Amino acid sequence: QYSNNEITTSSQVTGGGSYQNGLSSIDPNDIATFNVLKSAAAAALYGSRARNGVIVITTKSGAGRSKQGKKLSVNVGTATYFENIANLPDYQNTYGAGSNFNYSNSNGSWGPRFDSMETIPTWQPLLAAFPDLFGPTVPYVAKPNNVKDLFKTGTVTDNTLGLSYSGEDGNFNMTISDMKQDGYIPFNTFDRTSVSVGGNFKLPNGLTVGGNMSYSKTQQVGGFFGENQFDGSSSSFARALFLARNWDLNLPYVNPVTGASVTPLEGQFDHPLWSWEHDKITTDTHRTVIGLNASYNLNENISASYRIGMNRYNLERKEIRDLDSRAEGGLGSITSDNFTNEDIESTFLINFDYKLSDDFGFQGILGNNIIQNENSRIAYYGKELVLPNIFTMGNTKNISNLLDEKARKRNVGVFADVTFSFKEFLFLNATARNDFSSSLPKDNNSYFYPSVSGSFIITEALKLDSKVLNFAKLRAAYAKVGNDAPAEFINVTFDQGNAYNNTPTIRNNS
Repeated sequence: QYSNNEITTSSQVTGGGSYQNGLSSIDPNDIATFNVLKSAAAAALYGSRARNGVIVITTKSGAGRSKQGKKLSVNVGTATYFENIANLPDYQNTYGAGSNFNYSNSNGSWGPRFDSMETIPTWQPLLAAFPDLFGPTVPYVAKPNNVKDLFKTGTVTDNTLGLSYSGEDGNFNMTISDMKQDGYIPFNTFDRTSVSVGGNFKLPNGLTVGGNMSYSKTQQVGGFFGENQFDGSSSSFARALFLARNWDLNLPYVNPVTGASVTPLEGQFDHPLWSWEHDKITTDTHRTVIGLNASYNLNENISASYRIGMNRYNLERKEIRDLDSRAEGGLGSITSDNFTNEDIESTFLINFDYKLSDDFGFQGILGNNIIQNENSRIAYYGKELVLPNIFTMGNTKNISNLLDEKARKRNVGVFADVTFSFKEFLFLNATARNDFSSSLPKDNNSYFYPSVSGSFIITEALKLDSKVLNFAKLRAAYAKVGNDAPAEFINVTFDQGNAYNNTPTIRNNS
């Protein structure tokens, strides 16, 4: 199971952003199969986590490669991709900065037509920062690509080394990969390095044992996103898509004395390129997955299997608002956020597969599942950077603790899954599961949820052989899914808060 939560630390409206989820740490080169189990019926096997369906990702093991006994193979791959921004607004280039068809150095393009005047006064912020580059006036002309030129052609380079073995006695696979992405937004990068090994081997006594281990680390560097830069926020796209059509952002934008951003309109926004370089979010993740499994065929109809595994995920995020940024009044700040999630899971299954007659078949599963989850999160906020270019919490004047929380819970489930089939075109399935959760009250910590489904394959039943219709199926299902609560909600208390407009309020006091 990959925890796929997005962890955010600031408003996505005024300058935050959700960066990465758990799936970003999976190496696509190591995926063998990718299956989607729809609907709540999947919850019988996977528990409450699967109440909306399940995505099952199986990594490579090296199986199925040998037709002549043993085979060892080595695969080396490299690929380079190029990317550009997909779409931009269809800009007009008839009117420039101003309002009511009169010129003024303001954001937006509601001013006079470009063919109505030849020059305008040089933008004061640029004239003050670069007096040797400008005279008193500049041409009043459209810059059709002033937004497009902010972006560049990005590159993605992916290198992979794979080693696999397959034989009658078992199989083995190892994959090492490294991916580097230099995005089409300047100063935005994403790097991922991963190593995985896994295999299964059949012992002389008939017992099949296997295991897998994978480790991946990623680093993402990107800017803040949001709709504005008011209230000290730091959105790099605050005005980037709505620049006056006569502004030339290919001009110098870093003050040679102070290092601050320089734009035609001072005080409203930072230059997007300066913002992408100085106001940024760095996100580092580390994921370790370890699993062991064993299976044994008791006879031709009954088999048993057991697997246990650990999945640990750590995310470290740092939000940097640099000195001289419009955000934080130019004082600078750092937000650090450290989130760790660890799952330990054990699953025992007994599988039944019987051919009751020439027409009828039966398949069944009896199982037990135990999963323990622990997670912790701690976040700090430091305001006012003391020295430039040192982005540590110790280089801030005021530090406050935003979050410090830990949680642990355990869920034990027992379940059954039975399927009856008739002539491979009529199927009836029923599941049942009962869970016991540590996040529910001790005297009421058990909940039960069943499902039933049926399917009829029309083309198989009627033996249709048509070029127009090659497969048709009718399916009906009913499912009930139970769920527990987050670990920290077992002892939630409330009290009466301050009234608002004479309306009583209730406040969480946990």
